[in-house]
Amino acid sequence: MKYTECMIAWNRETDQIAVGPWPDRTGWSRGYRMTVGASFLSVGAMTPTERDAQLLCDFHTVVVRDRVPVEAAHVAFLAIDEYRRLIAPDCPGADP
Repeated sequence: MKYTECMIAWNRETDQIAVGPWPDRTGWSRGYRMTVGASFLSVGAMTPTERDAQLLCDFHTVVVRDRVPVEAAHVAFLAIDEYRRLIAPDCPGADP
């Protein structure tokens, strides 16, 4: 799923994190307190390079600031096409 078409949702200091479609028409994100991604209008206005940087900033925020376990965050972020492209090619789940 493209970063511009998804929302990242999580609960601080837990392993509860998910990536799903934006807009959320099914309510999948209701159980989460924090969100980023396409739900912010500024994401759609960014250049591709800016979006890549923002996506990595989002990952940092989730893991460092909000203390979601890195493995849980990584697995959830693998749903995002750009994330799989940006991570090291020998990292599990990376696009070749």
